[in-house]
Amino acid sequence: MSDGLSYRKDVEFLENCNPPLVERNADEFGRLQALLTAVAPAAERAEKHTEWRSKGSVHYTARLVEGRRLVDELAEAYGHAAGGLRRYAEALTVAKAYYSNGLVNEQALANLIHTKGTAITRTAQEAEPMRQWEDMRATTGVLDFFAELTMDVDDIRDEANRLHDTAGGDFDLARTTEAEARALCVHELKQAYDLLPDFQVFLTERVDVAAAMPDLRREAAEASSNPVTRLPGSGPRQDYYPTAGDEPVSPTLQGIRIQLASLPGATDSYWIPPLQ
Repeated sequence: MSDGLSYRKDVEFLENCNPPLVERNADEFGRLQALLTAVAPAAERAEKHTEWRSKGSVHYTARLVEGRRLVDELAEAYGHAAGGLRRYAEALTVAKAYYSNGLVNEQALANLIHTKGTAITRTAQEAEPMRQWEDMRATTGVLDFFAELTMDVDDIRDEANRLHDTAGGDFDLARTTEAEARALCVHELKQAYDLLPDFQVFLTERVDVAAAMPDLRREAAEASSNPVTRLPGSGPRQDYYPTAGDEPVSPTLQGIRIQLASLPGATDSYWIPPLQ
């Protein structure tokens, strides 16, 4: 919309925007920057205050210089990203305040409009109050807002125009504030990305570790056919529940069964892992 006015639909996405969540991301980048900055003095001492002589001293010094440079560049990049996100969060808070003001003025306009008529078509009913008023004050209503199009609205025209323009101005301030801040934030994040150092790893022929270790392959084959085997961190198997008898069980459970069997009146038992 021209003349510095926007409609609610142009900025209603702000309802789902969460400035604290953006700040939380900024804080995380800031935390990483602080960690890297804390390492910097130790890296500098290791580089500039370590004196020794050997065949590897040159390589040692070179690696220290590279390591310190990486720390400094990473800290600068994370700090730049944190600043950009924090500024966007602040602007987003301001934009949401403008949006809230616009909703208040829009509702006041809707209340004023309803003193003169009731929407009679679905199009009119679903139209924003700003659109409804634009139709009402026009010579010919395109939304058929009134049941009687000849109804006089002159007595509310000035106040309705004021609320219309105020709401549209608030929505426009919300739109421009967020859009400008977002564009700046994206630019700053791109700069932060460009500040990240390049990590280059030069590899020769790739080594197939599993193929080079026959014992590893043998154990993997045995584990694949063992019903009590599971990968570390994967939790208990959910498709296998051991029962009393000669079925394969873990060494620990087998030891418990042996001890129970030697006790008077003992009965065999087993543990069923809980469902997750």
